[in-house]
Amino acid sequence: MTYPPSLTSLLTSRTYLPSGSCAEIAIRAASILAVEAVRDEIARLRQTGAGLNAIAGHDEVPSVLIDFFLWDLGMFDNLINMGVRF
Repeated sequence: MTYPPSLTSLLTSRTYLPSGSCAEIAIRAASILAVEAVRDEIARLRQTGAGLNAIAGHDEVPSVLIDFFLWDLGMFDNLINMGVRF
């Protein structure tokens, strides 16, 4: 996932993005598209027999689980970058 240079600049400078601003909405929309792309790829891999089995009897992985996983992964990465040891 890539952002336009103008949005990347705002993010790297840690500029506050007000709720409902164009930049904030663009990030939310991109994250939804990214989660759906991951979900589609998981489904494709499972159909081709790439070793991804059904999870807890479900035929597909819900988007919300992927979103939660990616959020937690990002938070974990932030903690590691801050020097927190586990």
